[in-house]
Amino acid sequence: GGVLMVNVQRLVYTESGGFAGLRRGCTLEPAALPPVPGKQLQKLITQPPPPSAVAQPDTPNTMPDNLLYTLELVTEPPDTPDAPRWVLQYPATDVPEDVEDLIGYLHEQAQPLPWE
Repeated sequence: GGVLMVNVQRLVYTESGGFAGLRRGCTLEPAALPPVPGKQLQKLITQPPPPSAVAQPDTPNTMPDNLLYTLELVTEPPDTPDAPRWVLQYPATDVPEDVEDLIGYLHEQAQPLPWE
C-alpha cells in the first residue's frame, strides 16, 4: 500500500496575532467535524504536509498585525509509541482553498483562550 494512515486523535486549533493580540482556539475530535471539513481533514492527512506548512517552534510570527491560524493534529499511529505532531500554520489572509472549510469551521468553534 504505502498509504500513510494517520490516526488523528484530536485537532488543536489556535488563532493568535491580530491588532488586539487575542488568543482564541478550540480542541475537538475529528468525529465532531461536519462532513465537508471532515473530508478536508482526511485529504490533509493522506498527503505529507508541504515543508512550509510544518511550523518551526522558534519561528517568530513575522507579521504581528496579522492573524495566524495554527492547526495541530495530535496523532497516534498504533505502531509508534511517540506520536508525531503535525503543526500547520496559515496566515488568515492566505488560507489554502483545500482547508478553507476546515479552518472556517474551527474558527467558528473557537473560544477566547486564557493567557498561559
